[in-house]
Amino acid sequence: MENKRLTDIETKIAYQERMISELNTIVYNQQKTIDDLKKMVEILRNRVMDLADMTSFADPGNDKPPHY
Repeated sequence: MENKRLTDIETKIAYQERMISELNTIVYNQQKTIDDLKKMVEILRNRVMDLADMTSFADPGNDKPPHY
């Protein structure tokens, strides 16, 4: 009876270790994806800032209409 109980506990621990290993792999992959997405967002942010710098936004209230 005691041997069966010990075997059950060992089996549960083995399943838990496997589950922890699988979850660790999942978390690692998710963090890698997050890091990649952060890099992409930074690149896109820099592109938008560069485009904004290249585009002049003049105040249309100060411009004369084309027919003058």
